[in-house]
Amino acid sequence: MAYEKPARNSRSKKTWVQILQSNIYKRDMKTVQDFLNLSTSKIPSTVPEFMSIYTIKDDKWEKESELSLVQDIFAQIYFHCREFKEGETIADMFDLSEGIYKYSSIVPENYDEMIVVTKKWHETFREQYLTSGGDKNSKDDIINDCKKKFESWISEEIKRVGQFCDECERLNSIFNKFAQVIKDDWEAGLKPTIHKIEKKFQKSSRSRKNYPKHLQQTLNDLAKSVSDSSLVLQPISDKWRTFSTDLENIKATLEKIGEPRCLLPTRKIHLESIKNKWKGLNKLSLELYSLLYYFEIEKE
Repeated sequence: MAYEKPARNSRSKKTWVQILQSNIYKRDMKTVQDFLNLSTSKIPSTVPEFMSIYTIKDDKWEKESELSLVQDIFAQIYFHCREFKEGETIADMFDLSEGIYKYSSIVPENYDEMIVVTKKWHETFREQYLTSGGDKNSKDDIINDCKKKFESWISEEIKRVGQFCDECERLNSIFNKFAQVIKDDWEAGLKPTIHKIEKKFQKSSRSRKNYPKHLQQTLNDLAKSVSDSSLVLQPISDKWRTFSTDLENIKATLEKIGEPRCLLPTRKIHLESIKNKWKGLNKLSLELYSLLYYFEIEKE
């Protein structure tokens, strides 16, 4: 699902709080960018690259099985990060959060109109059956007009929110999988191997000399990068999960009030409730939009 990106030529003045928050977001996104760059361009993904960069000879490669394990995990991290980076998941998340922010900004107007239509529909319906005055045909026309407007609107709204839900679920799945895979690569793969290597090469001064110093620096850099990125990725994942849940709840409520047997007063109450839920999504989508902005736009 594609969203039209708005022009970004004009910028409104920001308060110092907004500037501070923007700088935090910018720092966070740079953390993830640095991790992806380190993983896709600065760690070797093949055995020849690994041996060349860290000046490891064939005999040492054969004797030190731990080096082979490190290279295997480097290759895994490289593959997972490249797949995520080239898949443009962050860009798609940025587009979706922007699209929902723009739509949720005009929701009050749309929902207020439907609340008025539903109220008019209900009042006219009551007048028709509870009083004998007035022109019955004209009331039928009003009821049919309100019914037609509501059914057309609810159909389009369910369709639109359904598209938001589908895209959000897709991106949520990819993002969570990436965050978990990287954690597994590190926690279950590289970290235990590093401990084995450190233990082995710390036995004596001679063994310490045999340890590739440049490799140690790469491992240190990667350890810090993974740790820092996890601290950034987790809040995004949490926000996105809330995003997805709120959209699904809105969709379910819309489907409920779209059923023919739903009472008109109930529809009006639910429309008010959904309008308030959109207000929360408007705030959350702006947070995500602002956060992802520095990942997607700063690199252009």
